[in-house]
Amino acid sequence: DITALVSWIQAAQSNPKIKINAIEINGYASPDGEVSKNDNLSYELATQQLLSEKQPSEQFVTPQQIAELVTFLCSPSANNIRGAAWNIDGGWLAQ
Repeated sequence: DITALVSWIQAAQSNPKIKINAIEINGYASPDGEVSKNDNLSYELATQQLLSEKQPSEQFVTPQQIAELVTFLCSPSANNIRGAAWNIDGGWLAQ
């Protein structure tokens, strides 16, 4: 389990200035993959169908959203966030 691993690494290291966290990208981070494999539907329809079936937010997680989470975790605002695993998945795991 990634959460346990990250927590263990954070506790095991001795430098208080080092923050160890993880970002778990679950579900679909881009419209590639399954959508592009469906030859019977248009790209738009296949994307809509996939999102409605598997992604509660009905939006793909974008590289920009991932970058913003990384930026936050590296910022002073996240100084007390250590040994945590963050999910960014549009509600994928909450299903």
